[in-house]
Amino acid sequence: MKTTQKARLKAFFESRPGQWISLRDILDLRMSQFGARILELRRSGMNISNRIKIVDGQHHSCYMYVPREDQKTFLGFDNANKV
Repeated sequence: MKTTQKARLKAFFESRPGQWISLRDILDLRMSQFGARILELRRSGMNISNRIKIVDGQHHSCYMYVPREDQKTFLGFDNANKV
């Protein structure tokens, strides 16, 4: 059975939790409509953030997957910060 683009992208993000992934790396997966695949993953429950960095006047997009169980840690809210 052929792996879907959504499944390939999901596995790619899950292999790099908490790491910013450049759009270039995603495009290297050679899939069409990567934005639609990211939207599908978000709608299925994956927490995928994005940011744009400007380097020498050029915009560079990056994406990060944060597993639900790690969200508080990545956002700076761990159990030590409870009142």
